[in-house]
Amino acid sequence: MWQCCSQWGYCGTSDEYCGAGSQQGPYDAPPATNDVSVVDIVTPKFFNGILNQADASCVGKNFYSRSAFLDALGSFSQFGRTGAEEDTMPEIAAFFAHVTHETGHFFCIKDIDSRSKDLLQIWQTNMIIVDQQR
Repeated sequence: MWQCCSQWGYCGTSDEYCGAGSQQGPYDAPPATNDVSVVDIVTPKFFNGILNQADASCVGKNFYSRSAFLDALGSFSQFGRTGAEEDTMPEIAAFFAHVTHETGHFFCIKDIDSRSKDLLQIWQTNMIIVDQQR
């Protein structure tokens, strides 16, 4: 859903957010989606092919799952589905290349360069900073 932000920094879709004095928006309509099924591309064989490169004893082996990816996909309905159909495979490949690089083929659940900080802790800290800046 596309939103606007009011002059006070609160965001929504009604006139009170998108009307006079709004900081942003209203945004343009989202781009049209194609008919590609990401679920059919990111098959269990594809996903497990990445996951199975991690040692059986690693914590990431029980942390990452195709099911969790598909749950997240439900919140990002345009992922891999905008633009021409031939753009879908490179977008999905780039996503998984980045994810496997950052996690060591789903081996790690902590950021290697963060001196043992958990990724959730980093995200929460960043959200607090953003909140304080509003």
